[in-house]
Amino acid sequence: MVDVLRKKQKLIFVIVKKGKAKRILKALHKAGAEGSTVIPGRGMSIHQEHSFLGIPIEDEKECILSIIPEELKDKVLSKVRAAVRLDRRGNGVAFVLNPSIVTGVAHLLNHNNK
Repeated sequence: MVDVLRKKQKLIFVIVKKGKAKRILKALHKAGAEGSTVIPGRGMSIHQEHSFLGIPIEDEKECILSIIPEELKDKVLSKVRAAVRLDRRGNGVAFVLNPSIVTGVAHLLNHNNK
């Protein structure tokens, strides 16, 4: 049987320009997140039109994912927003997802509730 986390968790997903992940990681840690994952990516928006010799150039991005307890959601989002000024256009985006099952976080699993 797979051990799953029984407490309500949220997945914070943040997308920022390359080089900003370190700020996000610090903010997540200060807000109580115990771990995060950074994934490199590329992206574009309708507000950015960069090209070289007619070939569109996609900006390099960093995607940061962190699973946190539900009760920390507002505090974490507030710290993340302030860390990279998400209230300003072009600085990135953060959103929260509701994972239906979380496993693989052995230090958080309650083995008495199988």
